[in-house]
Amino acid sequence: MLLGDEHNCIEPLSDIREDSKSFILTIDLPFVNNKNDISIDLYGDIIEVTAKTIKNIRWERLGGHRSTIEYHEYRKRIKLPRVFTEDSVTASFRNGVLKIVIDKGYKKREIKFKEEI
Repeated sequence: MLLGDEHNCIEPLSDIREDSKSFILTIDLPFVNNKNDISIDLYGDIIEVTAKTIKNIRWERLGGHRSTIEYHEYRKRIKLPRVFTEDSVTASFRNGVLKIVIDKGYKKREIKFKEEI
């Protein structure tokens, strides 16, 4: 999905999966050189990823007249089901794919009975 000319960025393809312990976000970032070109920000229940590309991505519009738009950045915002803290988020980047794992924080704990008086 294109975000528009004024933003000069494009929304990357992404996938969200959930297991019992975490949410796993996978975002395709072709033409991104390394993790230093990626920014991951957490705003309450929203996570935002921006990444600079090493070359511009061209999009040509055909129609009554021909125009070309170039994008140099990706931006993706994802609404999470609840608020998470940054210490519950880890990220890795390899071969143009960003993987973000958000730990749900659900830990199994045994509940002890109170001593009766």
